[in-house]
Amino acid sequence: CAAEGVTDGINGILIREDAAALQSALEGLYDRREALAEIGRHAMEKLLGLISGKDENLSEQIVLPYELVIRASSGKFRNNK
Repeated sequence: CAAEGVTDGINGILIREDAAALQSALEGLYDRREALAEIGRHAMEKLLGLISGKDENLSEQIVLPYELVIRASSGKFRNNK
């Protein structure tokens, strides 16, 4: 699942991980191009905030779960090699 930082209908579309759900989501968005463009704009704003470091809380929300998995599997943390 790749839903970190995604708010359904705001900066992305969350679906079940199967072809039927993807088809349904795409069909539902086909006639809502303005809404789709707005979701894309919000996603870009979120991404640019992450890249520029302006949204440090989002950075931590995305990085921390991965660090916890790495730590649990290897006994190491990003700054403790």
